Amino acid sequence: MPSNASPAESLLPLIERRQRELREMTRRADGLLARGGPAGAGSPGSFAAYARPSANQWLLSGGNVDEYLDALAPELDALPPTSSGRVWTPSGRRVGIVADRFIYQSFDGLADLVPLTLENYAEHLGDIDVLLVVSTWRGLDDSSWSGVATAGTRRRRGLVEDLIPAYRRRGVPVVFYSKEDPPNYERFLPIARECDVILTSAAEKVEDYVRDCPRATRVTPLKFGVNPLHHSPIGSRPGRSDLVYFAGSWLPQKYPRRTAEGLALFDGILAAGRRLGIVDRHADLGGNDPRYAYPPELRAFTGRARGHAELMKLQRISDIAVNLNSVSESQTMFANRALELQASGTLVLSTYSKGINSDYPQVHIANSPMDVAGALDALSFEDLRRAQADGIRKVFSDDHAQLRMNDILRAAGFDVTAEAPRIVAVAPDADDALRSAMAAQSVGPVEVVDPDGLARLEADIVLPLSADLRYGVHYAKDMAAAFAYADADVVAKSMLPLAGADAVSHRFLEDGRQALHATAWWTAGGAGGARSALVEALSGPATLDLAAVGRAGLTTYGLDAFGVGPAAMAPPETVPEAVPAAASIEAAPRPAGLTLSVIVPIYNNGDHLRHKAFASLLRCSVFGQMHVILVDDGSTDGSTPETIAELEARYPNVSSFRFPPGGSGSASRPRNKGLELTDTEFVTYLDPDDEMVEDGYAVMLEKLRSTDADFVVGDMVRWDDTRGVVRNVRRLKEVMPRKQGLLIPDAGTLARLQFNPISIEAVAARTEWLQGLGLEQPVGAVGQDTFFFQQMLFYARKVATVNKPVYAYYAAVSGSVVNVVSPRYFRKYLPLEEARAAWMEEVGLIEDYRRLRLEFFFKKWYLRKLAFVPAEDYDEAAAVVARLGRMYGDYDWQDPDVRAFWREMDDRAPRESAARV
Repeated sequence: MPSNASPAESLLPLIERRQRELREMTRRADGLLARGGPAGAGSPGSFAAYARPSANQWLLSGGNVDEYLDALAPELDALPPTSSGRVWTPSGRRVGIVADRFIYQSFDGLADLVPLTLENYAEHLGDIDVLLVVSTWRGLDDSSWSGVATAGTRRRRGLVEDLIPAYRRRGVPVVFYSKEDPPNYERFLPIARECDVILTSAAEKVEDYVRDCPRATRVTPLKFGVNPLHHSPIGSRPGRSDLVYFAGSWLPQKYPRRTAEGLALFDGILAAGRRLGIVDRHADLGGNDPRYAYPPELRAFTGRARGHAELMKLQRISDIAVNLNSVSESQTMFANRALELQASGTLVLSTYSKGINSDYPQVHIANSPMDVAGALDALSFEDLRRAQADGIRKVFSDDHAQLRMNDILRAAGFDVTAEAPRIVAVAPDADDALRSAMAAQSVGPVEVVDPDGLARLEADIVLPLSADLRYGVHYAKDMAAAFAYADADVVAKSMLPLAGADAVSHRFLEDGRQALHATAWWTAGGAGGARSALVEALSGPATLDLAAVGRAGLTTYGLDAFGVGPAAMAPPETVPEAVPAAASIEAAPRPAGLTLSVIVPIYNNGDHLRHKAFASLLRCSVFGQMHVILVDDGSTDGSTPETIAELEARYPNVSSFRFPPGGSGSASRPRNKGLELTDTEFVTYLDPDDEMVEDGYAVMLEKLRSTDADFVVGDMVRWDDTRGVVRNVRRLKEVMPRKQGLLIPDAGTLARLQFNPISIEAVAARTEWLQGLGLEQPVGAVGQDTFFFQQMLFYARKVATVNKPVYAYYAAVSGSVVNVVSPRYFRKYLPLEEARAAWMEEVGLIEDYRRLRLEFFFKKWYLRKLAFVPAEDYDEAAAVVARLGRMYGDYDWQDPDVRAFWREMDDRAPRESAARV
């Protein structure tokens, strides 16, 4: 390259290379770019974005990330100050702390923190209530604890031989908190062994600490938290930066999996034509240190490191940002940036983490560049703002750092009483619908009283309500969460359309008018002014003069526009007064041309439905040809029926059916009902916490249209500790002959497959054929979908395949019916095995199943799961497992572990018989 090349010219080869790679990726994706979907190329849900060069044009024009970020300085300086909120009272305990800046700022202002070093700890021996030692690398000032993470250093010896023993001799409880588990467990273990209480960021390491730290009286997990003094959405609307950015290190050698997933995520951002920016923590190394260097094709998008305060402000004005997880296999440990960004009102694109996927469905988990691009392409303004609102509510309700500090103090033996704020509603015209809406609030039931008793009412937050409005299930929780980060007297939901609401959202309001009955008032002790002002407001008009509120010495904080609206409009955010127990969807008008029904069984998982399964359908190029059938198995959480009602009202190709509240125990009943209600030519299934990927439904639909196959099968992405691809197609091709490009099953196919199951979410079928089989999934059973596939394969004449992943299965969702092991869990397999054994006998496969599958499945599934049953439930669970094994009649078990289990059962039988006598 000529030495006099301009910056733009020097970037051109790298950018062109990346463009070629992205276009090639698109061509490999079964021609999806050429098809572009029913609405045409470039429409939401299509992947024509892969050809768009807009993400790079600003760089080719001579721009760079640093200039872009520097130009944002006026916006950052204009942000209003953050505040500590009103909900939580900081602890008065003096906490001596050994930590780095990250943890110190997480707890800043939430207790009386005293930073300790080897030079000053003796000065505080008499005035510290608890010593908190956090896994750290350098310390608060980046130098005082440098080297403490390494065995044998002066600071390590000083900490474990001098500082900790000195406080223990004074009777001060010593708490160790590792924020570096699991990858650095061994490195910090010697420090943990010297402490009385151990807290770990990774719940999976609790047993290891119990084993390795005999001194500890308590070991418990502790998640990260957000501190509103540093992580706040105040001033975040509207987003003033269109940069999709990441701030941090690359670490390709230390975390190769994180690096690969991060590269795929960045590729998707570029493919969507979004402006990408990377704040490189190690930019001063010039890309010369392979431990930290970004790859050449990304360096064009990198800028210099920036201070923590600047980054905290940047995320407040950014609508979308990136989080990379070094740890993916933990339910409690993941990058704290995922929480910080949500607290700042930012939509998060993230690499995979068990914990994030389980608890924060509004965070987009990157499956592939194509899916990231599709998600950004399909993202509407409403969906963006809703995901951001859900994130703010979640972290400030469940992850406030004061909750974490209180947990630390309780673990150290202190009596900490901290109760959630008491919320009461007042309404002069409360009707049954209003009372029902408050009874179903996600914070718990909210009492509705007459305004006459307001002066005597004991409440922290008062909600003035009107029967002329409808309130969503998260209305009260949204208000309470706002008081957790805003020092406001009044919080006001906007009644404007969503776009207009941005101008009055997440800022303090000084003038204008506000609907009184969409406000919340802080009336806790000492807030007599707010209580008096509210009493006066309730005697006046239904609109509130914000300037008058200000003259009364009160501050008003504007919130978003979700969760409240006129009753006459029946806004989609609210549940109708009564949801029919058996609503018929046949009579509901639907658009013409729907060809693929997607059956979604749902039970108390509306957030995953909205942000996972349904969001993945929206980015599919054939969404307009789908009939999405949402079958609620009788959800009891309030939020899920509300979400279903909103989606059905918003999208004409979405229908719903709701069973009476209570649930059947598994997805069988709603799947059976969904198939019964299907009237399109083709049908498939998708669980609410899983996702369609790689435009899989479009590819399967095309395959069915171009062949006479009974059904089509694709591959599956499986997320557990890490990402894996289940090669369904390869397995099927190994056991079936092919004719004219289709697989031809016969009576021996299942045996040759060794009865290995395939999820029906990787399948799309001809509806007439599938309904004609008359199959039903056993109600209340788990694992029933794989049995259903075995039956489908047995009866099929021709099977088509799509040699690519079509859906992503998240195998480790916390609280999922298949991830909570108890006697009840095993009982759910009784109807499955009873039905399968009877069917195998009926079709003449029982002997092959016993010989090829029974023992393997019994050991690898039932006995392995049995090992995780709590000791107090083991006997009951083992008895159920024994029943499952006997479903298939007499069998000569061969595996030593299985034979040991049956000996245990035989030994127990006489004892149980004697006990009954």
